[in-house]
Amino acid sequence: MRVSRLLLLAALCLVATGVSAEPEFQWVRIFDGGGSYTDEALHSLVDESGDVFVAGRSDNGHTGLSLFIGRQETIYGDFVWTRRVPSGDLSEMTVSGMAFDSAGDLVISAYVIGCVG
Repeated sequence: MRVSRLLLLAALCLVATGVSAEPEFQWVRIFDGGGSYTDEALHSLVDESGDVFVAGRSDNGHTGLSLFIGRQETIYGDFVWTRRVPSGDLSEMTVSGMAFDSAGDLVISAYVIGCVG
């Protein structure tokens, strides 16, 4: 039996009352892509409005590791939207990078792990 791991998405915005004070999380969210299989956040960014974008890989137990992208609003940490992109042939996918382009659009680079075709 596979050991399940949950993707823990924690606020990138931490509140501290002083330089030596312990930081406090504003919010914490747990993401389970389905079936309590492996889900990993590999990259995160914050846009100008403070929303958090997360990209990684997620396993639903049926199609292997799929590309996962999500946007969380800052105030409560709720997902505004999520997208799951499977490889299409049961191969596994992973994210290699994430950035905003000059127009402010989110750009994700990813690749298929293993042999395709």
